[in-house]
Amino acid sequence: MFGLFKKQKEGAPKEENKIPDKGGEEEMEKRMGEEVAIHTMPEKFRQDSLKTNKAKQTGIFVMVGGFIFIIVIGFLLYLFIFKSPGEKQVAPAPEDQTYTSEPQDEEIVASVPEEVPPVTMPEDLSGLEEVATSTAPIEGELLATSTPAEEITLEDGDGDGLSSKEEALVGTSDGSVDSDGDSYSDFQEIMNLYNPAGSGKLADNPNVGKYINGTFNYNVLYPVNWSRTSVGGDDSIMFKSEDNQFIQIIVQPNTDKQSIQDWYAQQFAAETVGLEQEVSGTGWSGIRSADGLIVYLTDSSRNYLFVLSYNVGPRGILDYKNIFAVIVESLAIGG
Repeated sequence: MFGLFKKQKEGAPKEENKIPDKGGEEEMEKRMGEEVAIHTMPEKFRQDSLKTNKAKQTGIFVMVGGFIFIIVIGFLLYLFIFKSPGEKQVAPAPEDQTYTSEPQDEEIVASVPEEVPPVTMPEDLSGLEEVATSTAPIEGELLATSTPAEEITLEDGDGDGLSSKEEALVGTSDGSVDSDGDSYSDFQEIMNLYNPAGSGKLADNPNVGKYINGTFNYNVLYPVNWSRTSVGGDDSIMFKSEDNQFIQIIVQPNTDKQSIQDWYAQQFAAETVGLEQEVSGTGWSGIRSADGLIVYLTDSSRNYLFVLSYNVGPRGILDYKNIFAVIVESLAIGG
């Protein structure tokens, strides 16, 4: 027992530290080969791992495809719901506009005939007097024009100066110079705005109506049997007969606050204006064209310029020259 604790002799190597000889190395390798086993993954698990990878890839593709599909659907919904206004269909505006700012007992509305085009007030009216003698419109210009009348004798059964058509409009007799027997001729009374078919003023005649333009603060008398139409707005009003003749009132701002004489001289390069051409009325002063078919005027405050024109239509006959004179005479601005 005590021998177990005996010290080994100095210099004697331990057995475990002894270097084995060649034969011992082979024996050790042999023993290690028998004791150490090398394990490999079964084929079953390798195949399951490949399937798992493929499933992950498929899931990613499905998610990406779904995301793209949602974006496309959202874009299409946006186009459908928030479609731009320019792509929407817009119903066309009506061609004819009728002035209705003041209620009338009897409204007569008619469209403008193709053969008699309406006109509007230009900013520059130079050369207007020359155009007034032509029936053909000038390309690019919209001017207040009149049409030359034929040099014929109008039908006037009683010879009082009113044409047969004018007598019919105001309800007087074409066979009597003085229809109401008051010692004044029908012509005298109507030209002074009195009723030639009865008592009172011309405005009391049931065949005559009053048009009131609230936008430009004027009123005027006209035959109720004529249609009344606004051409684009209250600044252009037309009174039209059944045979396509019409009288038009056009308004535009008097930007420079000019007198009608200065404005007329500037527009038409006129050095002088004859006294016979100067006219005036309630709240206005004006100048009549040489042929008498156009009147240019401005209100007392010089806020606006007015053009009153008589267009005789395709027949070119002055059937209503006295009616035009009555409309001009009855025009009242302001008040």
